[in-house]
Amino acid sequence: MRVLVAFSLLVVLSFLAGCGGPPPKAQVSGKVQYQGKGLPDGEIVFANDSGKAPETLKINDGNYTGEVTVGKHKVQIYGFKVGTQPKTATGEGGSTKENYIPAKWNAESKEEREVTKAGPNNFDFDIK
Repeated sequence: MRVLVAFSLLVVLSFLAGCGGPPPKAQVSGKVQYQGKGLPDGEIVFANDSGKAPETLKINDGNYTGEVTVGKHKVQIYGFKVGTQPKTATGEGGSTKENYIPAKWNAESKEEREVTKAGPNNFDFDIK
């Protein structure tokens, strides 16, 4: 009986040791240039292949910084032109955001970066 209790306790402790909480995150930063200038307004998405939700960071004046999950990520970059659409009689319309970065940098991106706990995780991109 003692052997069974000891074995059960060992199994439970092993299980609990494997449940270490959320995956580790690390600081990332970098610059995004578009046609030789800092991207004024956009987003950079780090999509981890572990099935977790993609992590999106804001790009302001060509710079981004934030925390993302440690591991290998597909990177997607979006740049936005903000405009307005006239309101219709039904009240529809308002501001719009249109991505102008080529699809090879977002929907069709093959860019990948490895985020490590030790860093540095500084990733610069030059979109021409």
